Parts: sequence; structure tokens; C-alpha cells
Amino acid sequence: MKNGLVGYSYNIQHGYKITCLTSADDTDLPFRLVTFGRSFKEKNINWSDVDKCFIIYSEKGLGRALIKDEWVELPAGSVAYWPSKHNVRYEPVGDEPWQLSFFTFTGQNAESMLGLDECALRSEELSFLPDFLDQLTEKHDKDDFFEFSTSGLCYLLLKLRKLTRGTANKERGVAIANRIYASIKRINDYVTEDLSVAALAEECRVSEEYYCRIFKQFTGTSPTKYINALRISRACDLLQKNPDSKIEEIGRECGFNHITYFNKIFKRETGLSPTEFKAKNKESASAK
Repeated sequence: MKNGLVGYSYNIQHGYKITCLTSADDTDLPFRLVTFGRSFKEKNINWSDVDKCFIIYSEKGLGRALIKDEWVELPAGSVAYWPSKHNVRYEPVGDEPWQLSFFTFTGQNAESMLGLDECALRSEELSFLPDFLDQLTEKHDKDDFFEFSTSGLCYLLLKLRKLTRGTANKERGVAIANRIYASIKRINDYVTEDLSVAALAEECRVSEEYYCRIFKQFTGTSPTKYINALRISRACDLLQKNPDSKIEEIGRECGFNHITYFNKIFKRETGLSPTEFKAKNKESASAK
């Protein structure tokens, strides 16, 4: 077991495969994948008041989903999305098996990033999802899973936001949005490296003030807070996996060059100092 994950793989004859994260209740992150999987012979699903954001992607066959009290057909290439605390209902249509991928996710900024009610849409821009799911399945027990899943989930959410909202000034807006998307992906991929907001804005060819404003529209938070939240979540993972490591070493490995700043941000994000966090996890481990 790595990265706080447990994978549950069911035989294809049973109709589905699913992988769950044991840290699914960690909602302090900007967003985090909770479960992902693939259903090869989907049946009727009717869940009430689901406490996670929920996405299904129709891969093959035909299904339909109940969106705002209306049934919407979901041919191959379609996506349906439900925010948390919504009823999730979908079912196959016809005799052909309905194959789909599904994702659930949570986090402080998961819904503010999208700003959407339940919806369904279809676009070729979402055709990357089956390959993304294949890679998630391959990486679920690898050391780079956290970075890969966070980056991929961010990309998916931003794609959905782009497809459903558009931009005010389309040509310029799309160009800038694409650069901001790339910038956010770069942060997720290289969060432990030296990332200054000024340099990120320069790479996007916009002013720092404009970069921060657009960044917050996309993520619900500032670039600095976003970076710090990802670094602290990584630090929490490392402290859990390596409880005997020195706190200063963990801080440096997560991109904090000064222990005082690391301690300050860690306590602000988690409510505990790194030392208190280590002690609490040791107590929890010894109690099991």
C-alpha cells in the first residue's frame, strides 16, 4: 500500500472494477480524487444525497441520467456531473451493455472551481478520459500517484468548466485560459520546485495582478494558497509514511526552504504543528 490507497479490483464478469482511496475524507485539500473505476455492464443506479462530487463518462453503448428532474441520454463520449449533496441516478438504455467510467472527488475548491449545478454534455475534448482512467489504474500503487491524479483531476475539472462556461472575449479568453490551465498543471506537476507567482504570470504573458485574478476564478483561491495547500497535503502524506523523518527534511522535500514558514503554513492548513501531527498519527497507529 502506498499513498494512502487501497485498490479493489473485481472480475470483469461481475461488470465493474473500482479503486478507492482510504484518505477519501480528507477535504482540506483544494480537490482530491476519492474513487475511480469502470463499469462494463452498468445497471440502474439510484443514490440519494451523495456526499462527493460525481462524474460518469459514457464509453460504449447508451445510457441516460436524471439531470434536474429530466432524463438526458448519454451516448458514447458523454459526461454527466453531479455536485455533492445531490441525488445521483442513471441507467442503461436498450439491450446493449452500457460501459462507463466514473469518478468521485472532494475538497475545499472542488465545486467552486466548476461552479456548476448537475449537468450533462458531450464533447470530443473529453475523449482523453478512458486513457486517463487506464493510467490511474496502472499508477494507483505507485509513488507518483498523488501528483498524477491531482494533475489529471485538475485538467478534467478545468475542461468541464471551459466546455460549460466559455469566455467573455472568446479568442483572447480561450488563449489566456489555455495558458492558465497549463500553469495550474505545471504547479501540480512541480509543486515542490521554486514557483514564484511573478514567474508564473510572466510565463502566461499576463500581469501578476491579472494572473492572480484569473487563477482565483478557476480555482477559488490565490496561487500562493493553492501551492501551499498542495505542499502541505504532500507533507502530511510523507509524515504519515515516514514518521521518523526530520520535520525540516520533510519541509524541504515539499518545497519549503525555511522551517519557520513551513511550521506556520502547516498549522494554518491543518490546525496542528508538524510535531503535533506526527504525535497524533503515532498515537493512532499504536491504537490500531
